[in-house]
Amino acid sequence: MRDETSYTTTWGIYSPDGSLHVLIYHQGSFGQDCSFNNNYYLDVIPSQIISAKYRILAVADDHSYEPLPYTMSIYLNDVLIGNGVALTNVPHAVSPPGVFGRFTNFTIWEYSIPTAYLHNFRQGNNKITLVLYANRAGNWIALEWSEIEVSIMY
Repeated sequence: MRDETSYTTTWGIYSPDGSLHVLIYHQGSFGQDCSFNNNYYLDVIPSQIISAKYRILAVADDHSYEPLPYTMSIYLNDVLIGNGVALTNVPHAVSPPGVFGRFTNFTIWEYSIPTAYLHNFRQGNNKITLVLYANRAGNWIALEWSEIEVSIMY
């Protein structure tokens, strides 16, 4: 289940293909959050799910002076399934020389959904919420796409 994200922003954050994507922007002080919600349709019976992974193609802001990784909380259908999860290997954004806002180093980040939370999936629509925690206001991450991969037993 993959979703190509799209978003309207005044900052103009673009992926290498030139398309504009989701920007999760940290507006408050440390400890406050900003969030992104996305829905995924599941056409299997949830009790058949034996494992699940959530992936995003992401890049952190271009504030190379800020320490990484940023952290976030992840919710599945409004139930917290990961708190303080580090966005390891998600780098600060890099643009080609003379080009503003077209970042070339989006990276896949993966989170294995803990087995204890697999029962929170529903047949039909499922909502994933990402809540970003950053060092200060103005920090952000950009997403190109997100997906959920589930393994089932028959």
